Parts: sequence; C-alpha cells; structure tokens
Amino acid sequence: MDIIMFIIKALFVLVINIGLGYILSYCFHAFFFYPKKLYFLGKYPVSFTPGLLHRKKKQLIDYLNKKLNEYFDYVKKDYFDINFLTEFENKIFNDCYPHIHKFLNKDWLPGFLKTRLEYLISDLLWLIIYKLTRKIIPKLLKDYQAEKQILLLDIKLDIYKLKQLFEEHVFKYFLYFNLVFFTIIGIINMFLFVILA
Repeated sequence: MDIIMFIIKALFVLVINIGLGYILSYCFHAFFFYPKKLYFLGKYPVSFTPGLLHRKKKQLIDYLNKKLNEYFDYVKKDYFDINFLTEFENKIFNDCYPHIHKFLNKDWLPGFLKTRLEYLISDLLWLIIYKLTRKIIPKLLKDYQAEKQILLLDIKLDIYKLKQLFEEHVFKYFLYFNLVFFTIIGIINMFLFVILA
C-alpha cells in the first residue's frame, strides 16, 4: 500500500509539472487576446486589460488619427509658427543647401553670378519643399481619403483573424514545446522525488 501511495505521489509531481506547462501556455495566449475590453476596479483601470492586441490596435488607430489631424493643423498654420512641419521643412532645406553651395562653388563662375544663383536655387528649393509639404501632400491625403483608410484599417485589422493565425502558426507549437519541456522537467522532478524520499 505504501508503494502505491509513493508511486501516486511521484506521478502527481509529474502531473503538476505538465499542468504548469499547460497553464503557462494558455496564460501566454490569454495575454494577447483576453479580455476584449477595459475593466475597472472602482475607478482604477485593471492592468493588462484589454488584451495586448486589442490594446495595441486601439493605440495604433488613435495614433494614426492624431498624427493625421496634427499634420492638417500644421498645414493651416503660418510658416513662421514653430512646429513639427516647419522643423521638418527647415531640416530638408538645411540638408540640401550645402550641396547647392558646393555645386555652385566653381572657379569658372563669376562671384556675383554665384551669389545670385545660390539665392535663386535656394529660394526655388524652399518653395518646392513648402509646396510639397503644405499643398501637394495634404491634397493627396484628402484625395486618397486618409481618414477613411484609417477606419478601414481598423476594420481590416480583425483581432479574430489574427487570433486564428496566431493559434495555427504560433500557439500550437508553443504549447507542444511547453508540454514536452515541462514533461521532461516533471520526469526529472519525479526521479528526484523518488531518490530523496
């Protein structure tokens, strides 16, 4: 009778290890997909709600909408208002200007012509950058209906399809790996239990 109880205890150690691997695999799965909405404990949001992919999807859509609206706001503002767009335009101009200066810094060009050409080309470059960032790109975004495309992206990024792909290509193999790994650990623990008992 004592031998049977001893074998049951040893097998119980193995079952606990395999169960731990199984639980760990499903916790990994749940971390990405569950829960589907934000929960509150009183007035405080519960950590890790909603699931990682639900949370990141919402953050991505909100971020894209925010950046698009910010860009349209920057376009409406005057060039001399310091913002992201003016800094970006100045950076492009400052990166291109030394190349113009180097190109025009030739000995065969007369000094007055160098200066005139430099001003003319730099003004033309600035105008192209300005027209591109403040007229052409916003028009393209409106023609392409960028806001509508973001909403379509929200619909196309279907968490249920992602979940199906995740279960087929990632979770299944992760579960098998965990079960094999924890079975081996369980057998080692079982033998240690037998030896130490």
